[in-house]
Amino acid sequence: MAKTFLQRNAKKPAQVILSPISLLVLAACGGGGGGGSTVSSAPDPRTGTVTLGPLKNAFAFLDTSGDGKYQEGEPFVRTEADGTYSIDQSSGQTNATLVAIADDLTTDLYSGPVSGITLKAPATAKVVSMASTIYQQAVETAESTGAAAPTVDQVAALLGIDTADLPEGTSLLDFNPAADTSSDASKSFEAASKQLSSVLGAMAAVADSTAGDAVDGDDAFLLALSSVTKAVTDKITANAGVADGGLADAATFLSDELVTTAAAKVQADVKTAVIAKEVEAVRATLGAAASEEAIAAAVTRAEAIAAAKVDTSFSVIETAGVFDSVKAMNAEVQSAINSIDTDAGEDFTAAIGTFSVTEILVNEIAAAAESATATASTLVDDLVTAANASGISASDLAANIVVSDEAKTTAATTAGANVTIKDAAAITAAAANTPPTDISILAADGVTDHHSE
Repeated sequence: MAKTFLQRNAKKPAQVILSPISLLVLAACGGGGGGGSTVSSAPDPRTGTVTLGPLKNAFAFLDTSGDGKYQEGEPFVRTEADGTYSIDQSSGQTNATLVAIADDLTTDLYSGPVSGITLKAPATAKVVSMASTIYQQAVETAESTGAAAPTVDQVAALLGIDTADLPEGTSLLDFNPAADTSSDASKSFEAASKQLSSVLGAMAAVADSTAGDAVDGDDAFLLALSSVTKAVTDKITANAGVADGGLADAATFLSDELVTTAAAKVQADVKTAVIAKEVEAVRATLGAAASEEAIAAAVTRAEAIAAAKVDTSFSVIETAGVFDSVKAMNAEVQSAINSIDTDAGEDFTAAIGTFSVTEILVNEIAAAAESATATASTLVDDLVTAANASGISASDLAANIVVSDEAKTTAATTAGANVTIKDAAAITAAAANTPPTDISILAADGVTDHHSE
């Protein structure tokens, strides 16, 4: 049976095994016997909690390499049943980001098995969550670009978490919603966590499907995280003049606007990755003996075709209602949370526990995205063949591969059904002598009309 997106990409980090002999060696090294040697005391262990709901058996490690992935030698543990962890650290590791991976051993206390999600938090945080992940990613992005990083309170407001509801002296990075599951702050925190996880999971699945071998499964989530964080920070910038920082509109942002904005940014990032991969392949094929003119023409053509395939894939995915399904899921989460009366002592876990986002929604999205990508690839290849037969140059091809909005069938239930690629006017203007006036490929019935004069 074929594995789902999450099964393929919920990879266990490398196991670290010590033999009995090596344990004896380590014990000997730790003992006394060195005349006059000084032993410095190690820092206190790094402690905290990993939560979507509380995550049992998440793989938590200190990211001393700074790449967001586990590398051999980085201190790690599996989280306890309540999501807590305690990791021994050396003096040189106290500033390392804490990263927690939900893999196929991980369980969400509220909603069951969860995988394919990576969370992180700065060294000072006591809670590793979706909120801390977005904040830490925004800080890292700002450091790499020289931009101003958002504050913790700005991120909280955009996610619908009123800092006035947090316990005194507690920030977004220290708040554990499991400590009081009937508070307004806990309710808002968990709603944002589930909504962010659905968006991130969906965007990672789409990126993995549309990017092909230009982005592997591990990097697909990191690409999605980067894109979603960009959408969040752009909104924070736009809300700079809003008195409440966007708190009042947070529910609408999470259930609707974030999905649309993040999808556009994922599309742009996937396109960049795919184009780079294709250009690399073209240069390798032509070799150093090819002329600069030949290389330039081939690169332009490769860029055009790669961009067209990605853009067409996302058009088909959107037409099939994939992004709308994420919006509907997030609206449902928000509605369920809103129905909880915390003033009456009602517990939010009864509502939020029914949403096992990653296991159901994301795998369905991945399947639809893979189908859409296959369809798009065939459509663009056919269009390129038609354009070649018409003598369209590489530069003209780059400008003229498009998908017209009117060609989409929004009622399609199968990704790729009844999708048309059309570009009559531009192709006509670009061709030299007796060009076709229309190039049309119909995916539904296989009919191809390359020359309609």
